[in-house]
Amino acid sequence: VQLTNNGGPGGDEIGQATFTIPLRWSQISTSTAGYIVTAPAGKTWTVTGAPVSTAGPQTVTVTAVTATDGLVDGETVDIAFSLRAPWVTGASNWTYSAIGAAGGTHIPAARAVNVIGGGSFDFSPSGDTTLSSATLTGLDTTATGFLGSVGIRDARGTQSGWNVTVSCTDFILLSDPTETIPASNISIPIAPSVTIIGGTSPPVAASGSLAGAGLTLLDAAPGNGAGHYEVTPDLELLVPASSLSGNYAATITETIFTL
Repeated sequence: VQLTNNGGPGGDEIGQATFTIPLRWSQISTSTAGYIVTAPAGKTWTVTGAPVSTAGPQTVTVTAVTATDGLVDGETVDIAFSLRAPWVTGASNWTYSAIGAAGGTHIPAARAVNVIGGGSFDFSPSGDTTLSSATLTGLDTTATGFLGSVGIRDARGTQSGWNVTVSCTDFILLSDPTETIPASNISIPIAPSVTIIGGTSPPVAASGSLAGAGLTLLDAAPGNGAGHYEVTPDLELLVPASSLSGNYAATITETIFTL
């Protein structure tokens, strides 16, 4: 945020930047130490009021320390701070105002916010999965379950996109590894709903077989996927009528690719 004196007299003016933080943004500093104030050479301005919460309408107040630190015509004071994920880009929801106690007028030189990118990209795959038991009846039957929660948090600030694939090996009878149920028999039968924890551009979820190269479970094309999202997919295994009884196991692999 940049405040500029446009012709007002110098002397103990108060520059006040008032802004609204959308609820989908978070983690703005509530400490005065979280703001860097840069004043003209030889002058000192400090943050005298910081936000009291991390979200919602908030006010930051910067003040000249003494009357001699007031801005003269054309001088500026810069207030720098940062936000961390989740955030979204788009039209600014930020507005600024300024007052001068001695009659000077400080106005914002630019309506802009520097959103600091380069944050983390976190992938939280599901843990071990157990399917329900399947009772042999002489007909094909199914075993069902859940893959578990899969979470992605993209705080890179690039909106370059990503996708998540899920694949599975054949199911092997633990008592006789020569007996298998093929990977083509396991699938995510219904595209899972995407839980939006933060962000407004969720990935597209899909359903299908986990055989071979697997299923692209989540696809965030460039321009999408920034934020924090989770899914908990269903699993379904077709158990052939000719299967031998016993405990079977397979390995499910979840892979994320950044674009």
